[in-house]
Amino acid sequence: MAFAQLTWRESLRDIEVSLSANATKLYAMGFRSTVKRSTLADANESRDWRIWADLAALLIRRARKLYVDQALALDLDSTVYALDRLHQAGAFFVTRAKSNFNARRVYSAPCDRSEGVICDQRVALGGFYAAHDYPEHMRRIRFKDPDSGKTLVFLTNNTALPALTICALYKQRWQVELFFKWIKQHLRIKKFIGTSENAVKTQIWCAVLAASGGYQGQETREIKALSADEVKAYLQGKGMGLAKAAELNGYPGPTHVLELATDLGLTAEQRSRTEALFASMSKEASVLGAELVGKERILDQLFSSKHVDQTSLTHTLEQVGNLQARLRHSHLAAHLAQVEILTPAQTARYIELRGYGTVASSGGQGQHRH
Repeated sequence: MAFAQLTWRESLRDIEVSLSANATKLYAMGFRSTVKRSTLADANESRDWRIWADLAALLIRRARKLYVDQALALDLDSTVYALDRLHQAGAFFVTRAKSNFNARRVYSAPCDRSEGVICDQRVALGGFYAAHDYPEHMRRIRFKDPDSGKTLVFLTNNTALPALTICALYKQRWQVELFFKWIKQHLRIKKFIGTSENAVKTQIWCAVLAASGGYQGQETREIKALSADEVKAYLQGKGMGLAKAAELNGYPGPTHVLELATDLGLTAEQRSRTEALFASMSKEASVLGAELVGKERILDQLFSSKHVDQTSLTHTLEQVGNLQARLRHSHLAAHLAQVEILTPAQTARYIELRGYGTVASSGGQGQHRH
C-alpha cells in the first residue's frame, strides 16, 4: 500500500503490473519472490492496520516537535482536535451554536462583560433524541465580538479553559480548515483498493505515511536544499550514491573492498593500494563537498535575501553544477581505478558478496554509499 501511494497505483492489478515490470529490482526492495495480486489481497485483508497507524503516530509526534513554537497562538498544553465524537475519547471540541439550538440552562458562571463575554453557562440539550445521544452537560458561551459587533454563541465540552480562550480557539478554525484542505490535496486516495475495514484503514494510514515525505519542516534548515546529514556527508567525502553507475555495473568501490578484504582475499599490496586510493578519493571528495556546501549556502541566501536575479542565479548554478560534476567524477574515478587493482575473480566475488546478482543483465538499483 505504501508503494501504491508513492507511485499513484489505483488497484491491486495496477500494483502487480508495476512491480512485475521492474522484476529485476524487487530483491533490492526486500521482495524475495514475484508479487501476486492474491498475495496483496490477503495482506490487505489480514495484516493489522494498526502497524501503519502506530508508525504514522510516531511520525506525527516528531512533526509536532517541529512546530512546538508555532501553536495556535494560545497557551495550551495539549492538542486540539477538530473531529466529532471525541468527548468519549477524552478530547474536547469547540463549535458554533445554530440559531435553533435547543437547550436549557443548568448553571451560570460569573463572567466579565467588559471583555466581551456576555454569559458562561452549563446547559443540557433539549429534545428527546438529542438528550439521549449526548446526556452530558455542555458549556455555552455567548461572546460579543468587539471588531464586528456580532454576538456569537459557542458550545464546548471543555470546562477548564477560560471563556476567552474558548472564543479564541474558534477564531483559529481557519487553520483547522487548512489542515483538512491539506488532507484532501495530499492524501492520494481516489478510490479504496479494498473494501474491508482493515483494508480501508490500511490504505488511509499508508496515505498519511506517504504524505510525510513532503517539505514540511524543511523550512527550518540552515540550507534548505540540504539536510544536516547531507551536509555532514559532503564534508566527510561520503559517496552518497554518486558512484552507482560504476558500483552497479561491476566496478567495485574502495570502501566496500576494504570492508570485504578478508572475503576477497586481498594481498598486502592490494590492500595498501586500495587504502591509498580510498584516502586520496576521500580527501578530494571532502574538499569538493565543502565547496559545494558553500555554494548551496550562497544559493539559499540569494533567495532568502530576495536579491536573486537571472544573472546571479545562472552564475551560482553553473558553479554548483561544476562542483557536482567534479565530485561525482572523484567517486567514479576511484571505482575505475579499483577494478584495476582487483583480479577478475575478486571482482566477481565482490559482486556476489554485495548481493547484486548478474549486474550486467540486471542493472539493479541498490543504494550505494562509500
